[in-house]
Amino acid sequence: MPDSITERDISEGIHKFYEAFAIPPDSFARAVAFAMSQPEEVDVKSQEVTRLERRSGRGPAVGGRAASLAACNANRRVGDMKATSKRPVALTEAAIRNHEELFPGYKSKVAETDPELIEIFDNFAFDEVLRHGNLDVKTRVMVILASTIASQALSEYEMMLGGALSVGVTPVEAKEILYQAVPYVGIAKVLDFIHATNEVLQARGVELPLEGQSTTTP
Repeated sequence: MPDSITERDISEGIHKFYEAFAIPPDSFARAVAFAMSQPEEVDVKSQEVTRLERRSGRGPAVGGRAASLAACNANRRVGDMKATSKRPVALTEAAIRNHEELFPGYKSKVAETDPELIEIFDNFAFDEVLRHGNLDVKTRVMVILASTIASQALSEYEMMLGGALSVGVTPVEAKEILYQAVPYVGIAKVLDFIHATNEVLQARGVELPLEGQSTTTP
């Protein structure tokens, strides 16, 4: 990515950042291979293994192509393991509280089919991340709505829109996010989100069209 940036000072800054903080591919591959090779009863969080690799520089002596093969073999071993008995997703109190604030009473289907992923993600997104910022919940979900439009994540946008309306984002504010996205991503990419927004608003009893918000005159 740095080589595609034409602004020299910005490109140099990103190069320096990569040199200081980027994790070498071999180190990451060793971390993945190490995690996958652990016994089934050992709970290894991917981010913790990665941090360990960066701190110590130690790990299985695997590199390049060999690392990829080791990871694949470990993955096959994991696939051969017998399925463990179902257990509830272990979420922190903060993660549960913050999730419930946005999505009261919602039961995730993914939590039933992929509980380990949801356990890691929900604890990260609804607890760990929120410890390192000072945005209020309303502003934060408005930013998330804008990012889902930019990334064309329609299903997630619909889910987040419901959460946003639950924490005080108004229908006018939701529409303004859509309208402001048009110059950046294009009307073709926003149109589906407009239709989805209208469906969500109408399901909540909001009458459309909304009152005009223009502050300029022809």
